[in-house]
Amino acid sequence: MEHIFIGGAFFATKKEDTDIFPFIVDIIKENLTNLKVIQPTDIENYRNKIEMQNPTITLQQLNKAMVDYDLEMIRTSKLFLADVTNKSLGLGIELGIAKQNNVATELVAKKDAKISNMVFGAFPDCKIKYYSNLEELKEIILNIIKNYK
Repeated sequence: MEHIFIGGAFFATKKEDTDIFPFIVDIIKENLTNLKVIQPTDIENYRNKIEMQNPTITLQQLNKAMVDYDLEMIRTSKLFLADVTNKSLGLGIELGIAKQNNVATELVAKKDAKISNMVFGAFPDCKIKYYSNLEELKEIILNIIKNYK
């Protein structure tokens, strides 16, 4: 099944930054029933599943399996929607994989965010959609997903 990948700095320093992912996912699920949504917690759940199925797996093998899954979900996405509010090396890698595989990418960020140079380097002509509050973010998300119905 086709899917949308939601990315961002999941291990952000502020809880409200992490809470943005379920908010985005709920908006998409309410308005796009034909597409599955992959979010950071799905990657963590996959890791936990692998660990439970293979109790003797080494940490290196476990991390490799999780990263392989993460990158495959990006490569096969119809859309990569990334909140770039917080800087994250992992997000930079994910954005690079999306670009390399010609995955449609949309970027959102809080208005006061200091965007990573890596984002602007990978996407020099990017148009980040900035939001001040959750209502603005909801409108941005709804406008983005109109193209994916």
